[in-house]
Amino acid sequence: MTSAELWAVHGQLEDRARAAQADAAGYVRVNVSIPASSEEPWVNIHIVGSWNDWLSVHPLALALDTMRWEVELLVPKGRHLFKLLKGGEWCLTSAYPTEGDAFPSPGNNVLEVGPDAGGGGDLE
Repeated sequence: MTSAELWAVHGQLEDRARAAQADAAGYVRVNVSIPASSEEPWVNIHIVGSWNDWLSVHPLALALDTMRWEVELLVPKGRHLFKLLKGGEWCLTSAYPTEGDAFPSPGNNVLEVGPDAGGGGDLE
């Protein structure tokens, strides 16, 4: 098992533990959906964010019927920063606004979690 797979399992276990307290703590299920590139549909995509102090890596699954990378996350309501790992490289998505551009980092995507959570733009 690779380190990325171990982190993915860790993230899933952490999400299950949080799910038990989701209602009381104000957590919301958020669907993240990003178009897959036809040139490299086999590349692994993961999401990492501030909703859990950047500690868990969550894999996105490729939905072949829609050719989109998708994941359902359980996150607290509010404003969160995140990045994607695409084949081991950090990247952003045009589906969400970005914040910051400090060298060498391109910044982070911003996820506002509330009643209308979600996205659907392209990877950059």
